[in-house]
Amino acid sequence: MNLQIVDISVEELIDVVLEKFKRRYPNQKIILSMPDVFVSIQADPILIEQVILNILENAMQHAAGMETIKVTVCKCDNRVSFEITDDGCGIPESIRQKLFREIIEKKGDIVDKDKKIMAAGQRKPIDGKRYNMGIGMYVCAAIIKAHQGELFVRNLLPKGCSFQFILKTEVEHDK
Repeated sequence: MNLQIVDISVEELIDVVLEKFKRRYPNQKIILSMPDVFVSIQADPILIEQVILNILENAMQHAAGMETIKVTVCKCDNRVSFEITDDGCGIPESIRQKLFREIIEKKGDIVDKDKKIMAAGQRKPIDGKRYNMGIGMYVCAAIIKAHQGELFVRNLLPKGCSFQFILKTEVEHDK
């Protein structure tokens, strides 16, 4: 992956993402929590924006019963955490375990990281309407990994889901 690393204001990044998201989903309630201090990261702004948008849009498409999305950004030492939570139906454990390792190559087929094709009958819709989250989360995981970051997903109790990714404020460059 060819990254275009620049210094990014996290506040500006979130503003751009939420503006785009609100154009498509103007009625969706979003709660935003940001640090009181200026925070910047070294990252590819287009790719990080895509990760955040993909997570937000997946919530809209797959989190049945969702009313609210919360976006929380925290800074701790030389790391910045981005967490996107919803109060929807959550993700079944069987899907959650595979979420960042499988991609859909064509309608009806899922290909895992070892390129083994699973027939459509071997997978189930997350919300009863749509099948797997597709290539989006696989690509998100690759983008975060390319930024030397970490990406996590967990279900919340009593309902909902949390996607969190953590990036360093400065990227270590290959020497």
